[in-house]
Amino acid sequence: MSPNGSFRGIHPGDHHAPPGTSQWKAAYLTYLEENKDTYVSFALVYLDDDEIPELYLSGNCEAVGDAVCSWQSGKIAEVHLNRIDGGSYAERSGVLINQNGNMGHSYTHVYQLTGDGFILTFPPSMQSVCRMIPMKYPTNTP
Repeated sequence: MSPNGSFRGIHPGDHHAPPGTSQWKAAYLTYLEENKDTYVSFALVYLDDDEIPELYLSGNCEAVGDAVCSWQSGKIAEVHLNRIDGGSYAERSGVLINQNGNMGHSYTHVYQLTGDGFILTFPPSMQSVCRMIPMKYPTNTP
């Protein structure tokens, strides 16, 4: 975000994309404008294997987290990720991972981007996985 409160060339009050801009670009520009106080930066990434990039946004604080938007079936599908910088993805795979933790609790959420939006495909808590997999933890020795 620039010092004047705009996202890299998107100025307050600009609610419409320039003429000739595709629908997804216009929708992303509107989304950025409507959320300019919540997210401080963004990037266009290729999460799925089409020619329309996804919009990855970084929140203004840890509690806000990040968000990912995708143009699917003529509208924006979005998913919110816990914590800042908690997301990762394999380019053009459709797989988005939100792995992080807070105060001793860690989690991994794996989403699959489909034509209907983001689908949670992995258990929302690592605790359920830990019950299935024998885990070893280091022990403190004096």
